[in-house]
Amino acid sequence: MDPRSIEDQLSATDFDVNGYIKTVAYRFDSSEDLKKHKKHIQSVAERTAGKLKQNVYQNYALFIDTSREISALESEMYQLSHLLNEHQGLTASAQAVSAPVAEDSAPLEDESEKHTIASLLETVEGSAMVTDVPGRYIIYASNLREFDSSHQKMEPLETVRAFLLNDSLLLATLIKVKRKGPIKYHFQALYELDNLAVVNMKDTEKLKHLFQIRMFPESHTFQAESENMKCLWIKHLESTKQKLVHERQTFKQLIDMSSGSASKMGSRRAKEVGKLTRQMTEAGAPQWVKDAPENLDVCIAQREFEQAVNMIDQVKSFLKDSSDQLVLRNTRARVNHRINLLGEVLMKELQSSPSGSLRGGPNTARKTITLLLRLGRASKACELFLANHSRINDHELRHIKLEGATTIYIGNVSSAFFTSLLNAASEFSEAFKNNQSSFSSFVTWSIRELDLFLKQYCIEGIFPPVKSNLNFQMVADCVETIRTQCESLLKSGLDLDFKVMNFLHPHLETALKHAQELLQEKISVIGDTDTWDPMDCRQNQAQVAKVIVELDNIGVPSPSNIVTNGIIDLSKTTFSSCKLILGYVDCYFKIHTPELLEEFASCLCDLFRHIIGIISKAMSDPTLLPKSDFLVKNAELLIYSVLPALALKIEGKVKRKIPEMPKLHDELKDLMELIKSGIPQTGEEGEEGEYESDEDNGLV
Repeated sequence: MDPRSIEDQLSATDFDVNGYIKTVAYRFDSSEDLKKHKKHIQSVAERTAGKLKQNVYQNYALFIDTSREISALESEMYQLSHLLNEHQGLTASAQAVSAPVAEDSAPLEDESEKHTIASLLETVEGSAMVTDVPGRYIIYASNLREFDSSHQKMEPLETVRAFLLNDSLLLATLIKVKRKGPIKYHFQALYELDNLAVVNMKDTEKLKHLFQIRMFPESHTFQAESENMKCLWIKHLESTKQKLVHERQTFKQLIDMSSGSASKMGSRRAKEVGKLTRQMTEAGAPQWVKDAPENLDVCIAQREFEQAVNMIDQVKSFLKDSSDQLVLRNTRARVNHRINLLGEVLMKELQSSPSGSLRGGPNTARKTITLLLRLGRASKACELFLANHSRINDHELRHIKLEGATTIYIGNVSSAFFTSLLNAASEFSEAFKNNQSSFSSFVTWSIRELDLFLKQYCIEGIFPPVKSNLNFQMVADCVETIRTQCESLLKSGLDLDFKVMNFLHPHLETALKHAQELLQEKISVIGDTDTWDPMDCRQNQAQVAKVIVELDNIGVPSPSNIVTNGIIDLSKTTFSSCKLILGYVDCYFKIHTPELLEEFASCLCDLFRHIIGIISKAMSDPTLLPKSDFLVKNAELLIYSVLPALALKIEGKVKRKIPEMPKLHDELKDLMELIKSGIPQTGEEGEEGEYESDEDNGLV
């Protein structure tokens, strides 16, 4: 009974144990039959156990990956909850501290001491957006050293230049590359004082003069050069924030006053009103526009990214259509800051886990890419998408074990790689269907991934470092497997066959030449032991039929005519050589490229010269003189039948003429005419010398 049918019966849903035992006992009479059936059942059990082990391993690997994702998500949720609670407490404390300042209190900085905002353009690269807001000026600035507070060990990051403005805090990093001109810093971030809280940190034995600036959802820890500078920063930050709150409250009161009451105020008060009026003219804008930056913060914190992008599109549309562009520059700057923050969060969403899996899967990645494209981050989205799939490819290939035959292993890794590449192409086409300019990046990435795949997983397995271990049959099968898998990409519009063969070309040239040398050695060994008699197959008629089929495959016309009563009118050397050459040609068809054809034709011609050389050498042996007619017949069969038939077969396969084959035919034809004409040995030195050189080169 077939083990497959036994497996189907045992795995049936309505399987009846008692009924099956009765059927087996009734069907088999002898103990031998029962033993065979027992072996079948044991083989089914072993195969089922192997499948179960494989499924358990795959499910366990999937469970480990899922557990890691859940653990990472729990950690992020815990951090987010902690940040929300901390922000809530800071907001409450900031509101309690932000008491109005008395109207007659002196300003923090005299007008003569205020630094013009235009100086930022001269020293900070990328600060044009900051200077566009009217009424903005610098209150205090100095160098601070930033520390990483995300870990228990406070590690220094870099030195930054901090500028305290009358409504915000600007951070800039030092440009490391030396440049000519006054520009020394590069714009890093701009934080509004509304959402900012300053915390005085206690000194430790190792770290002193630290203070922390917190703004949801970020926090920065800085170290001042001295205790005095630290106190100045805390004082200026708190007083500037209080003054900003006071100015906005004053403006709300002034907006209800009549124009005549403004003339009764002092000159200082009138000047303040003028400045506040310029800064707060945005009060005439719709309420949803004014609330957009805060609403965007909420959407980002709650991970409602699509709603945030929709809101950004609405604000951009309103700002674009607004007639008064000047008064809305502050809102634009605040929204642009949220856009940058949202872009960073979305890019983190695209980053893959260390295990190589995408967070949320391809559907989530596709949504994230769409949002990044709407934000104008197409190049970064494409870069992250391709980097993720590089890690996915590497992760999947590393799980394939090198066991069993090389051909099976190459088939497994090729299937995994090209299937992953096809999935990446499908997802990329879907995600970037409205961004055609990104497809060139995907093609470049595919070629780079293909090169890495061939280098790391194929070259050493197919082409061993030791030349003697090279197996041309195995090489041809492996290359054919890779090319077949590569064809699956054609439906996605990606043809990488040329790149595969171009990469393997030098290795395949070496394999062709090495295989030719091995065949010449085999043919020489067969020729040395051959008695140069017809093949006798009278004791095995099945062998005769098989030989006729093989002769027909070789290209011998009417092969049955050279068979008489089981005697095949060919020598063992001639028949074996034809079979070896045919196998060599069939292997080449699997790796054929126009670039390899010339090398292949050269190797094939050398093989035929080598075989004819062996026959001519046998004809020169005095002991084989009675068999000269038989030797001539074998040589003529090779020259006039096998060679033209093989040339026709190759030209039909490669779709082009091979000029070397007619030249070889004429060369060997002339040689045989000389041998048949019985020219003396001295007259044949030129022609025979050519084959003697082959013998000296190790071809015979």
